[in-house]
Amino acid sequence: MKWLFNKETRRSEKNGTLSVVTFLGRTSVIAGGSQQSGPGMNRVIASMLSRVQARVAPHPRVLLLGLGAGCGIAEIYRSFPDASITAVEYDTEMIRLSHELMPWSEHAEPTIINADASDAIRNLAPGFDLIVIDIFEIQATGRYKTSIPSHLLLEPAFATALRDLLAPYGVAVANVLNDMEHFSALAGAFDSSEYWKRGGNQLGAFWTRP
Repeated sequence: MKWLFNKETRRSEKNGTLSVVTFLGRTSVIAGGSQQSGPGMNRVIASMLSRVQARVAPHPRVLLLGLGAGCGIAEIYRSFPDASITAVEYDTEMIRLSHELMPWSEHAEPTIINADASDAIRNLAPGFDLIVIDIFEIQATGRYKTSIPSHLLLEPAFATALRDLLAPYGVAVANVLNDMEHFSALAGAFDSSEYWKRGGNQLGAFWTRP
């Protein structure tokens, strides 16, 4: 009956309490009151990918910042079945969950780097056709914890480093929930950008002409 409904709690050093909820065979992972992986996030990531799909080279090399429990991997493979994917995740419990859920089971297992995004990108070779940015952190306010966009998105040096990791015609997409301020550094690093909403999530695409 776990397929019908099941709920368990995990403890993460980075994200605090994780709620892992399965309903009708679909699993969601919730931290800080926000879904980190699950059907809702699948739709958000699918919206980002469909928006830029025509810009992305065939057989793309893809960098995913923010693996979560892996739903982004499934959506990337759905849009780009021949993609070569590198995923960065700083939460070891999320990585453990991703290996349990195996959303890439019909495809090659991605390369997963357990590190903070700012550290990981220093050691990556440039030439990515697509960078998917979905990085968040937990903010404590009194007794409550909420998930907010990573402070890294406010740093111009981080945005510039991401730009420099892209191939000449590469594109980056980002999710910042509803906080447009976290697009400012990316907008300053790239020549062109566009923005749209999917549900309650503010999304953006960024690219630089060669």
